Amino acid sequence: MSIVNFQVYQIYFDALSKSKIDSGFIPYNNTGKNCHNYENDIIKDVYLSHRKEWINKDYVGVLSWRFFDKSHLTALEFYKKIIATGSPVVSVKLGSNYRNCSHPYSRKQYPQILELCRVADDHSLFDFKLLNRPIKNQIWCNYWVATPEVFELYCSKYLIKTMDFFANNKNKEVKDAYNLTLKHRDNKQTFAMTFFLEGLFSLFLQEEKIDVSQIA
Repeated sequence: MSIVNFQVYQIYFDALSKSKIDSGFIPYNNTGKNCHNYENDIIKDVYLSHRKEWINKDYVGVLSWRFFDKSHLTALEFYKKIIATGSPVVSVKLGSNYRNCSHPYSRKQYPQILELCRVADDHSLFDFKLLNRPIKNQIWCNYWVATPEVFELYCSKYLIKTMDFFANNKNKEVKDAYNLTLKHRDNKQTFAMTFFLEGLFSLFLQEEKIDVSQIA
């Protein structure tokens, strides 16, 4: 078996999250930073500021500190499964609470996400309507790794384009949508944009016709 080189970061921001870091991943210290878009801000930073670290690897990814809690996989187990697939993108299947969603933007309990879709569509963020695209493989959260080529294409053509559109737009409707919040874990108010961006990766794979393997 040929050697596969991984550049997979795991984020921490306090003592608890740091204690959850798997030694098989690369710790990413996000202490004291206010991330409007959660892991997506770190994905953007890795793409823009850490290119030399991942460009010549076989796979790159950014995981949250709760990776093991949700996937029940260690880094070594995750890597073995990735190697077995040989796929350009590998993601982790999450629990049954995600399986009732027929589309990454169909979480009807979160109208804020649908509002973000409406604003994006009304302002022609993409040349297709977000809610009208058929989605074969839904990727939830940021529990995925990809080859550098796929990672670069996603970040440059989809993720940063979307983040910049909402974050830097002077239109009041767009700005207001960017700052929408919803109640999430422990009824904590969380920016809806992070969940909107979760659905973006599924759309990217569909539009670019990129194969993905989903592992349990």
